[in-house]
Order: sequence, then C-alpha cells, then structure tokens
Amino acid sequence: MNVLLPQSASSGIGNTERGYIQNEVGALISEIDRIANATEYNGVALINATTRLTFQVGIRNVATQSRIRDVDVAEEVSNLSHLQIQMQAGVAVLSQANQMPALVLKLLG
Repeated sequence: MNVLLPQSASSGIGNTERGYIQNEVGALISEIDRIANATEYNGVALINATTRLTFQVGIRNVATQSRIRDVDVAEEVSNLSHLQIQMQAGVAVLSQANQMPALVLKLLG
C-alpha cells in the first residue's frame, strides 16, 4: 500500500490506472481483515478487535522463581569457593615466604 498510494496520487496516471490501484488496495485490505479474523491461538482470536486480551508481564510462577534463586545461590557458592581457594593459596605462599628467613638463619648458624 505504501507504493500504491503515491502512484495513485501521481498526475502521470489516468482514471483507469487509479481504478486498478483502488482494486488492488481493496484486495489487500480484504486480505488483512481475513488474516485478522482467522489468527487464533488456543481458540482465542489474537488480532480481532472484539477480543480482550490480558498479558502477563514478569514472573508469577513460583517454580520459575525458585529455579532462578537456585541458580543465583549456586553462582554465589561457586564464587565463594573460588575466593576461599585463592585465600588458602595465598596463606600457603605467605607461610613459605616466612619460613625462608628461618632456613637462611639456620644454615648460617
């Protein structure tokens, strides 16, 4: 229709061509109306203007919320384990570093 309307408004075409364009626009409008009336999901018309639809926005399913929380907890536990391993490795390295001067003194003494 975006192409047909400017063509129809053009001064370069006659009434016969405008009639053809009008017939094509009418056929397109009829097809759009047919699709709007025939589009259904679970027996409910989706595009028809007489149908009142409500849409759920957000999460209302308790099981879904629980799974999301489980994933969040699992991620945080994984992060905690990672940090604890790094801390233990740091303590071990520091312990070894503190033993080095004692070994040097022992060798000298």
